[in-house]
Order: sequence, then structure tokens, then C-alpha cells
Amino acid sequence: QPTRSKEDSVYLGTDGISLGRYFKVDKSGMLQVGHLNGKHWKMYANSGTEDSFIFYGSNTVMPNLNIERDSVYLGTNGISLGYYFQVNAEGTVLAGNVKNTKHWTITANEEEDRAYISFNTSSFNTDKESVYIGTDGISLGNDNSFWVTSEGEMHATIGTIGGWSLTKEYLISI
Repeated sequence: QPTRSKEDSVYLGTDGISLGRYFKVDKSGMLQVGHLNGKHWKMYANSGTEDSFIFYGSNTVMPNLNIERDSVYLGTNGISLGYYFQVNAEGTVLAGNVKNTKHWTITANEEEDRAYISFNTSSFNTDKESVYIGTDGISLGNDNSFWVTSEGEMHATIGTIGGWSLTKEYLISI
């Protein structure tokens, strides 16, 4: 194990080499690098209170989970792929948009101040066979047969509410 004494020291011995505190190679060839900066890659290993990470992106300041669009971050405090997908060290997932081939979508649109989970639609109260749960309301089915707005207005073409039966033709106490 090469010794490392000072920030500006150089060590060369039968057990390995070291250059300062952050670069060493032991006799087996194991390389340890504390900090590494390339054109777009950064690696920072810290034994203190700051997080250690590997980062790819054009950010020139110390990166963290709140990073830029075209970047990758893997650190002791979490991971992220751009700023639309992040998982912190506690396991909380932040996903801007999640889609799969079965037509389900989870999204948050900061520009429109709207978020939703949906199947087969991207809007509230559509005429498609769909499910929509969002900040602007809930809608199910097709032909606008059931929906509730974020203000609490409800529309249903058939059902039972508080002992009353509702159909397209009448409302009757049951």
C-alpha cells in the first residue's frame, strides 16, 4: 500500500506509487484516483462530508442530482439521467415522463403546471377509451361518461350516489 502523506508529495516504492493524496497504484496494479476531470467526465471521491460521484456533462461547477438535461450522475447521494429522472439515496424517484408500450404515461409538465397518470390519452375528459388522473381532474371510460374536475364538479351517466340511482333518463331514490 503506497503511503500518502501530503497533498504535493510523490512516493515511489516496492509497494506502489502515489502522487499527492488522490492518485495511487499499489503493487497489484490497482489504481485509485480521488478526482478526475476530462472533457465532459468528472469523478470525485471524498472521504469527508461531501458526496462522491461520477458525472458526465458540460456542467463546470460541482455537479449534484439537480443537473442538466444531457448528463449522467452516479453518486453516493443518488443517480440521475438528465433532469427528468432521478433517484436519491433514500429511494425517492423523480420521473418527469415515464412511458411504456402498453400506453400508460406518468408525466409532470412544469411549463403547463400540470401532472398526470394516464392510459391511452394525454388529456382530461377525452372521448377515447382511457383512464386519466391528473392535477386538472379524473376521467374514465369513453364518450366522456365519467369525470371529476379539480374543482369537484362531477359528471356521471349512470350510478348510485347516497341512496339515489342515476341513469341517463332519471334520478330516483332507492
